[in-house]
Amino acid sequence: MCNAIEGCFSVLKAKIKSYLAIRHDEMLRGQMQELRMQLLEKATEHCMP
Repeated sequence: MCNAIEGCFSVLKAKIKSYLAIRHDEMLRGQMQELRMQLLEKATEHCMP
């Protein structure tokens, strides 16, 4: 059985994947690493309670 941290991370990871799937075009639009990092940061903020 997973510990609480692993379970929490698993849920967050699933929500981030879902968020990025919705924003797929935005992810592919730019090839710049900074834009991708900003999108990942937005996804994390959006998915955390």
